[in-house]
Amino acid sequence: MEICFDKVSYTYAVGTPFEKQALEQISLHIPSGQFVAFMGHTGSGKTTLAQMINGLIRPTRGEVQVGEYRIGQKKKDLRALRAKIGYAFQYPEHQLFEETVYKDISFSLRQHQVPEEMIAARVMKAMALVGLNFEELKDRSPFQLSGGQMRRVALAGVLSIQPKVLILDEPTAGLDPYGRLELLQLVKRLHQEEKITIILITHHLEEAMEYAERIIFLNQGRVLVDLAPQEVADHLSQLLEAGILSTPLLQLKRALEQYNIVIPNEIYKEEQLVNYLTAFMKGER
Repeated sequence: MEICFDKVSYTYAVGTPFEKQALEQISLHIPSGQFVAFMGHTGSGKTTLAQMINGLIRPTRGEVQVGEYRIGQKKKDLRALRAKIGYAFQYPEHQLFEETVYKDISFSLRQHQVPEEMIAARVMKAMALVGLNFEELKDRSPFQLSGGQMRRVALAGVLSIQPKVLILDEPTAGLDPYGRLELLQLVKRLHQEEKITIILITHHLEEAMEYAERIIFLNQGRVLVDLAPQEVADHLSQLLEAGILSTPLLQLKRALEQYNIVIPNEIYKEEQLVNYLTAFMKGER
């Protein structure tokens, strides 16, 4: 599903002493099937922007279009839209509550009135997508699983509705380095195999550059820059001023420039850099 923001603004607590402008004049087009990262410091508007995609928040001004659905100031029944959008909030395992893994994953299916005879197959597929063994885990309590497994169960619950858009709000928060890598590789595989639109909200520039096709940087409720990962190095000073932290890879590239070793901007992933430097050391570059 493609997503369009047309001059979208949003103000919290309108008419109260706590009134705050969260978004201002946002216009964006996200094609169907694209993997996009939203980045910005706390309060920049990235979560507000993402929550508009399934109508959790409606614009104060402007309009959001998701596929055939239009979201404006007027209140509408958006249940049909929400059935096509999966939203995994930060620490999604905190939302687990059923007594078994099967019941927890199937809960959202029943909420969307999926016929009972289809539920088992949907749960089985969702568990397979996130790398969980159906027979081994379906009758276990989700609270007896490891933290990484619990997060996978929560993600399977989101995927069980077979969304056209998947929104991930800081999906690696609280995970150790191995857990972060494992989860992000899972998301990458989902994008490649299921061809769904993915919105990744993250504070980590290295995650956005490694996995997203496009990075939208927000600052004070506006789009600061909208970049492909290979363009980030040319805008790094601007991003640092906006509170975006650099990455070890970009820092290494800057350090190597002092020795007249210039790494092309097309090299922006760790594996690419290792291969490039290996070839350089062999005299192949």
